[in-house]
Amino acid sequence: MPINGYSIFQRASKLSHASIPDSVLNKFPLEIQNDDDKVREIGIGITSNMIETMYSSGVRGFHFYTLNLEKTIAQIISTSPVLKTILEKYEDEAATSSDDEDIDVATAKQAAYANRFKKSNQLIVDSKSKIASSNLHKSRSQSSSQLRTILDISSGIGTMGKDATWDEFPNGRFGDSRSPAYGEIDGYGPSLKVTSTKAYELWGYPKTLKDISKIFISYLSKKIDCLPWSEMGINPETALIQEELIGLNELNWFTIASQPATNCSKSDDKIFGWGPNNGYVYQKAFIEMFVPKKDWDNKLLPKLKGNPQVSYYLSDVQGHFESNLKASESNCVTWGVFPDREIVQTTIIEEESFKAWSDEAFKIWNEWKLLYMKQDDSSKLIKDVLDSYVLITVVHHDYPDEQALWELLLDN
Repeated sequence: MPINGYSIFQRASKLSHASIPDSVLNKFPLEIQNDDDKVREIGIGITSNMIETMYSSGVRGFHFYTLNLEKTIAQIISTSPVLKTILEKYEDEAATSSDDEDIDVATAKQAAYANRFKKSNQLIVDSKSKIASSNLHKSRSQSSSQLRTILDISSGIGTMGKDATWDEFPNGRFGDSRSPAYGEIDGYGPSLKVTSTKAYELWGYPKTLKDISKIFISYLSKKIDCLPWSEMGINPETALIQEELIGLNELNWFTIASQPATNCSKSDDKIFGWGPNNGYVYQKAFIEMFVPKKDWDNKLLPKLKGNPQVSYYLSDVQGHFESNLKASESNCVTWGVFPDREIVQTTIIEEESFKAWSDEAFKIWNEWKLLYMKQDDSSKLIKDVLDSYVLITVVHHDYPDEQALWELLLDN
């Protein structure tokens, strides 16, 4: 699985309990970890070197997990000394496979590929699963359309080619669920991501809402490093709104995602920075949290309703959904301006992804409940939360006013 973004790499490593050699980690100093272009470039080099080392040791099969981010795979295949040689050999065969001067070049190439892959090793990309492999012995069942995908890679055109834009900035939460790059809302599914023994150690046996509130506050205070909804620890920018988040949790409003606002921070800023150097980044403040339905109806909704500066989504465990936006509308909450390229919108919050995540978020409550015996106070408490709480996301559009969202929520 090539390294497309540093945070994705770190998360996958942690969840798979993989030990990463220092020789790899040292290639990603702190100052480049948010620069996806540089991280991807280094990741391509690492993967290409691995392929060359394994090939020289007799390995003849390589399987790439693209995670719907094909651009890196296309670059690896076109630059790897091993894979590039295979493609060039096939193209040479394609050029001499027909005496008919009027035959379409792509058709001739396809015929050569088909002839070769009936015999032995073939480089083929499954255009549906976005997984690339070589030496696929079952490849005789593949369709001609999938063979064309190979041509797209080698010639650098199409969705698999050098012009692919799905995976420009795959770092962390960036993306739109309607884009193929976004993939599943959470590819790991509704689980606690820790063992039951570790879960008891982290979260204990809560018996009241205040007990749950203390767990969330302990996470924000870095006394524990994991919540059922978050296993990677808090981001540095969270420290800027730590007091406000603690205040929300003291109200028994349980926060699971948030972002402070920033107006024109430099792209190499140690807290907000991402993307290429010499750029500027922007963020709108947003909050995602579980709140009691009665607090939503009586306290929050009156503040938000009719306010042109805020957008919100709401869902409950039964699937009831509310929003002040149309289904076709979405919120860009992070974007960047860099030299020599269009404005990049990297984080989008919209209805489809919210609904999918909401379903999973409530299932995680249920996973937590299953840690306890059915008649235990902890199990009953979590069931009450499931039945009486809603999940909301609120975005404040006045990003030059960094305190606007928090003052609105915590007023009175």
